[in-house]
Amino acid sequence: MTPVPAPTDGATIVRWRDDYAPHFEALNREWIERHFAVEPADEAVFRDPYGSIVAPGGEIFFLVAGNDVLGTCALMVHGERTFKLAKMAVSPGARGRGYGDRLIEAAIAHAREAGRDTVLLLTNSVLAPALALYRKHGFREVPVAAESPYARADVQMELDLRRDSVSLADAFRRVHEHWRPKVVAALNGQEVKVVKLRGEFVWHHHEREDELFLVVRGRMRVEYRDRVVSLAPGELCVVPRGVEHRTAADEETEVLIVEPAATRNTGNVEHPTLTAPTGARL
Repeated sequence: MTPVPAPTDGATIVRWRDDYAPHFEALNREWIERHFAVEPADEAVFRDPYGSIVAPGGEIFFLVAGNDVLGTCALMVHGERTFKLAKMAVSPGARGRGYGDRLIEAAIAHAREAGRDTVLLLTNSVLAPALALYRKHGFREVPVAAESPYARADVQMELDLRRDSVSLADAFRRVHEHWRPKVVAALNGQEVKVVKLRGEFVWHHHEREDELFLVVRGRMRVEYRDRVVSLAPGELCVVPRGVEHRTAADEETEVLIVEPAATRNTGNVEHPTLTAPTGARL
């Protein structure tokens, strides 16, 4: 398996595996047959997912918990600068857990890493939860292309990845875990990250990196061995390199972090649950 950042509930998003092909088909047939009818374009993809999607340069993602495949989605090559998000499905019994968010975030991150300008998708107006999910992640409706291969497609949406600005409100809406920073911008070797805090972090220090914490919403503490710095919205604190500290928040708090690229959140400590992947982007 090739993992991407994992949810805290043990479920993991992995990329294409041949033995998951039956799950890709079954998960998608469930929602298509429940709402519509399977079309020739669907059958062509189900016959050969790898050849139709992965081999030309796309990717298929699966959300896996233990031995169970609970969700999937695909990115299909659509011209030189665009991916098409397609075949997104979550098992009926696993809905309501944020798995759709995980899948779409993995797909968007992959599209950014691949240097694509746009992600588009085709859907249907009766799929209200899906439309809400796509809008939540920044997709906007555009006219449906005349060459759509699906009779059921009456809505087309696009996400422009060439953004010149970052909405912090939107970024924090897309963060679903505590203590797992997400990069939203970078400059001069520094990364700007958003993170949600709740509870107490692990004691640690950073050998070579200073860290800036700016509270956007809520309240947090930066605890040193000899003192505590309390921060309210609009207040910031810089933790010098080499100084042992931990952060804490009694209630969920939204924080902006600025620090050198690839800084590990737990510094000199490797923690089994709190150490987060470096470089994870929204």
